[in-house]
Amino acid sequence: MSMLFSPITIRGVELKNRIMMSPMGTVAADEEGKLTEWQYVHYGARALGQVGLVMLEVTAVEERGGDPGSLGLWNDNQVPNLRRLAGTIQRLGAKAGIQLGHAGRKKRVGNRLILVGIALPGTADRSAYHRTNAGRHPVVQGCSLAGRASGI
Repeated sequence: MSMLFSPITIRGVELKNRIMMSPMGTVAADEEGKLTEWQYVHYGARALGQVGLVMLEVTAVEERGGDPGSLGLWNDNQVPNLRRLAGTIQRLGAKAGIQLGHAGRKKRVGNRLILVGIALPGTADRSAYHRTNAGRHPVVQGCSLAGRASGI
């Protein structure tokens, strides 16, 4: 048997094979960053098709850090749909992963450039947004919270 189709364990997670669906930007989430039925079908079909690891598309950890149509995990209302999808993927025999992200300091909405208030290292701009009271950058904190909340 080809190694491609043999199981592999990565950091305690056993995959049924070595086939991974890379994260793709479907830009199909609703205006609140929630999964749509199209995405359930899209990701479920990959799990049914015997992919070992289905990696979900970039998922914004802050509302201002997501592009239109991107998934979001910045509030509790987005969690149930992602957990439901993760459960579906797992019932079909695959594992689910998620790419957490942020659009960055600059992002486009239509033809407008929006500057997100993230201070650049080494600059004099040390806005209140730069670090939380816990001393962690809010994007790092958002990734941590979103990862735990997603159940993936």
